[in-house]
Amino acid sequence: MDQNPNTGLATRKTAAQRQAARRQKLRVQENQRRLSVWIDASACNALRHMARRDAVTQSQCMERLLHQAEDRIIAALELDSPEWETHFRLDHTASGSPDNPHPKESQTR
Repeated sequence: MDQNPNTGLATRKTAAQRQAARRQKLRVQENQRRLSVWIDASACNALRHMARRDAVTQSQCMERLLHQAEDRIIAALELDSPEWETHFRLDHTASGSPDNPHPKESQTR
């Protein structure tokens, strides 16, 4: 709870304020990023089943799967090859960035 500067009494945060604070904490302190996607229902069910089987959250399960896939890709790349450079290039001008995935759309708005 926060304190009201006028009365000195505790004030309750709204659900939206609590959620915004949580997202900010995750973004800053825990280096997390929000991912909002639509996926096929069967893929969603598979994620749910795998997470339940491994007793982890769906986020943790997805992170594990992504890291495993990334490790396999990296293992197949030759160090400092053009493919290596392409894979690790952070060129957000064409593809967008985590904070602005559609740069051309935002320029036209």
